[in-house]
Amino acid sequence: MWHSLWLDRLVAPYRRMHRHVYRLVEGAGMTLVAPERGARPSREPALRNITRDRLAMLARQIVRAAMPGLPDDSNFTSIVSEAITAFVDAEGSCVLASQQVEVRMRDLGGRLADANTPLERIDEAFDTIHAAVQRGLQMALGSSVSGHVVIRLREGIVAYLAQLQTQLNSGWEHRQRARSTPAPGLEDLRATVFRGGGSRLDHALELSGFDPTAEFTAIVSVVDPLPARVLQDPNVLAGNDVREALAPVAWSMTLGDLVTRQVVLGPPAGLQRIGDSLDLTRRAAALLRESVAYDERTIVPCTDLLGPLLVGGNRLLVELLVQKHLGALGAAGPERRVHLGEMLLLWLESGQSVAGVARTLNIAPQTAHSRAQSLRKIFGDDLEDPAARLELILALRTALPGWTAETAR
Repeated sequence: MWHSLWLDRLVAPYRRMHRHVYRLVEGAGMTLVAPERGARPSREPALRNITRDRLAMLARQIVRAAMPGLPDDSNFTSIVSEAITAFVDAEGSCVLASQQVEVRMRDLGGRLADANTPLERIDEAFDTIHAAVQRGLQMALGSSVSGHVVIRLREGIVAYLAQLQTQLNSGWEHRQRARSTPAPGLEDLRATVFRGGGSRLDHALELSGFDPTAEFTAIVSVVDPLPARVLQDPNVLAGNDVREALAPVAWSMTLGDLVTRQVVLGPPAGLQRIGDSLDLTRRAAALLRESVAYDERTIVPCTDLLGPLLVGGNRLLVELLVQKHLGALGAAGPERRVHLGEMLLLWLESGQSVAGVARTLNIAPQTAHSRAQSLRKIFGDDLEDPAARLELILALRTALPGWTAETAR
């Protein structure tokens, strides 16, 4: 284990030197490096000048150095390239770069656990990767970059590799726990969370190996099954229905890279309280599936469907609300109806002045005043009545997405 000790000694000075900038954040079942409040991740713009050819050469050097000690993995080369690109795009910020590749590193750790790769071998691989990067750094930068910039980059690379190894090891350890978890324990947790049955939740959590304090987010696909790389991730609790899963909150930053079909993202909650969040997310997905609510985005936050969720369980109630309050907008024509509806909703929800609404919508002040006059003529005293205003907001939140989709066709 001298390799691990050597790596710890190498990282320790960097951590001491940057103690005022970086802290480890434990949350959502993941470990992230984040800047302390008020601190800013350091940037090295010189990285932007590295050519693609030099980056590709550096990636090949890393792969050649690490692969002899690791099992074959068809994704390893692409993960190395992504990690290098993330570091360059983040201009050397360990914080930002590690967040970009966290899901991929944890997934790789899980696959290495499936291949029965010992942690000692992973330690050795990171030692060789570190040496390969430090050897190839000056070649990649070229002769125009030297001195303190190179020193800072070398320090940043040490921290970055340490964080990547932390992420990979976390995926490895989680997969190992999952493999050693008795099947009844995991099934009991699924039954408790996804079906509302099974034994006491605390006992099921203890058997499953999941952190009971970590916050998760419900992910419910509107129509299609969730991708296998989501359902099979060691950090994810997959449901018995392949359209449902619970994922760490940090996934909300990277979920766009994992899904291609529409999903609803629920409000975060600990596993002890995730049932209510899951039920709400299921209802929101059903509203989109049944065309009661409309949203063209691939990832739809549940909180953006609160209006339809309040009234969407009853189609007649939706129709009555829209008919009661928005029928007069039908005579305005499809495009003008959308413009008036967008302005009215923002006006009611924000409490801004007409000039403020104009700035938010990026329209001319005279246009906003003209629309405000039209809205006052149509809705009159309802704009001042609290109960009517609430019903107007609910009606607009329900109807506007459909109107917008109509004009886009």
